Amino acid sequence: MKILMVLTSHDQLGNTGRKTGFWLEEFAAPYFLVEDELKRVGGLYEKAADWAPFALVDGRVVTGQNPASSTAAAKALMELLATRKAAA
Repeated sequence: MKILMVLTSHDQLGNTGRKTGFWLEEFAAPYFLVEDELKRVGGLYEKAADWAPFALVDGRVVTGQNPASSTAAAKALMELLATRKAAA
């Protein structure tokens, strides 16, 4: 199994000269629907308290709520990959 993630970012913060990079959560975040719209169209929406770690697995999709969710999302991904490998 291979996973390809393509990311791009500016190498410095504006014109400050300070180095910068990317947040994985920015790459993975859904930009097309907000919470109210998901609920309006009947989507299932779950969340934890603001800034609390929270990750979900739905099939082969792993999502995290915020930067504090990185560890939980990574663990969920590793478990998902281990389960898939064991089934193969």
